[in-house]
Amino acid sequence: MYEISVEEFVRRLKRMLEQEQRMAWFLGAGASVSSEIPSASQLARKWMSELFEIEASPGTSLEEFLLSFREGEYDPKDPASSYSWLMKRVFRTKATRQAEIESIVRGKDPGFAYTSLAQLFESPLGLFCNVVLSTNFDDLVADALYLFTRSRPLVVSHEALATYISVGGRRPTVVKLHGDAMMEPKNTETELEGLPTELQTALNRLLDSRGLIFVGYGGHDEGVLNALKRLPEATLRFGVYWVNTTIPDNEFGNWLKGNEEAVHVKHQDFDELMAVIRTEFELLHPTIKRFETLLDQYQTTFQKLTENISGSTNPAVAKSVTALEKSFANWFSVVLEANKFKETDTQRADEVFRSGIDSFPKSAPLLGTYAIFLTDVRKDHENAETYYKQAIAADPNHANNLGNYANFLTDVRKDHENAETYYKQ
Repeated sequence: MYEISVEEFVRRLKRMLEQEQRMAWFLGAGASVSSEIPSASQLARKWMSELFEIEASPGTSLEEFLLSFREGEYDPKDPASSYSWLMKRVFRTKATRQAEIESIVRGKDPGFAYTSLAQLFESPLGLFCNVVLSTNFDDLVADALYLFTRSRPLVVSHEALATYISVGGRRPTVVKLHGDAMMEPKNTETELEGLPTELQTALNRLLDSRGLIFVGYGGHDEGVLNALKRLPEATLRFGVYWVNTTIPDNEFGNWLKGNEEAVHVKHQDFDELMAVIRTEFELLHPTIKRFETLLDQYQTTFQKLTENISGSTNPAVAKSVTALEKSFANWFSVVLEANKFKETDTQRADEVFRSGIDSFPKSAPLLGTYAIFLTDVRKDHENAETYYKQAIAADPNHANNLGNYANFLTDVRKDHENAETYYKQ
């Protein structure tokens, strides 16, 4: 097993995809950390703290409590290895374990890395690397595809769906090896001893003539390791790439070291990896245009609807029109309306912004957007600075407004000292 840099790996990856060599991704819990989902180690430490509160006798210290466990139950030096044991010890039933997993992934949105991965899948070379295997319970891969592309993935969240996996299809495929947060997630040592036969069969087909890229994975799952060992000999012909700072000191690490075609990409951070890929593959950044189009369609339909039923004598219909009008009133609708006139009638756009600010005087995004309009379009720097300051006063932690004001101080005011203050914020 030899070692390469992340830059070399990305260049090699692009070259392989250009030669139509197919790759698959294997994402572990570490890949979702930047999307605010805890890693296996973080969860293990959290659950040990909860177990201490539940089980420890009065007066017992945490150090004494940890010493009470047998070897192999909890390892403070490698908490992730105790994930399954702790999960069963703290949460005694399937229902409570599922509730915990649901709470962990609830409300989380895909971050930079997942967004970039989704855009890679939709790029010309994405056809050759649009398969994701994951031990995670979240929906970040699928959500990123829904939000930032027009691709609709096949998500295999249970072994019963494994027969629907197609090999070489254009549709991105996400295989959740341990189930879904909402559908019997597998957590305990017994549940993870082996993969269901249906998944093993699907993996044999899916990984035939592919390479496999591990990101954010610790290698603590016996079932995954056994499934990889059972792959037919011709499988993974384009290599195994372990993206991590270290090789795990366990059976999985031994499997990697024993694979002559395994490569250690000495790198940890998923966001940074995808940043390098984004540059090398020349992926375009996501824009707000997709959302503007959706909201424009909504607004057009709403306007037609109100025109059609505004003359109705039915009190219930008239009431619904009033309710719809109120529901649409938000800061972003002001921006959409102003954008219609930004290039053709700047005075009209300015009036729309000011009217909107009268309705939403504390909206930091609206104030900040108006400040940019005054800077870039109207070249009214005095008023622009006033609204930048109002935007920051409305929300002192709004990163976009802080950064935009810092840019304004740098480019317009040449006030580099104060600009640096806002950049740091």
